[in-house]
Amino acid sequence: MRNKIVTAGDRVYMKFFDMDFFKVRAAEADAELMAFKGFDDQKFRDAIRAADALILIDRPLTHEHMSVMEKCKIVLALEVGYDFIDVQAATGRGIIVSNVPIYCTHQVALHALTLLLASNRKLTTLMAETEACLRIPVCITNRFGYAVSGKGKERLERC
Repeated sequence: MRNKIVTAGDRVYMKFFDMDFFKVRAAEADAELMAFKGFDDQKFRDAIRAADALILIDRPLTHEHMSVMEKCKIVLALEVGYDFIDVQAATGRGIIVSNVPIYCTHQVALHALTLLLASNRKLTTLMAETEACLRIPVCITNRFGYAVSGKGKERLERC
């Protein structure tokens, strides 16, 4: 019988648009990769019920979720943090919780420095004035071409 791996969390699909590569690798390991998209908690429980492994990014995994999992052996958080996973409940059920502690360390450091410099230079004031004059949103990019947007832009606006 093939092992079942469930991926969940919308950022998984933002990072990996085409899951075919991963599906082929899973098939080579005699596993089936199932992508769960959405926020319906009951559908999520149904999807993870027979999962042997879960791969998550920012998708809460609570004690209630784990209580329906019949065969899960490992939960992998594809990021540095894993505070959205009830580790104590997982440990109690014999489920290994793993993360990727070196994920994007360079990008996180660069992002932090960019926010620090932007705050020091009053960049949010400049952005607001520019947007008011041009009447279009302004997108800031750093020297590597990464856009400062989304959560980063929200953090800038709070500075």
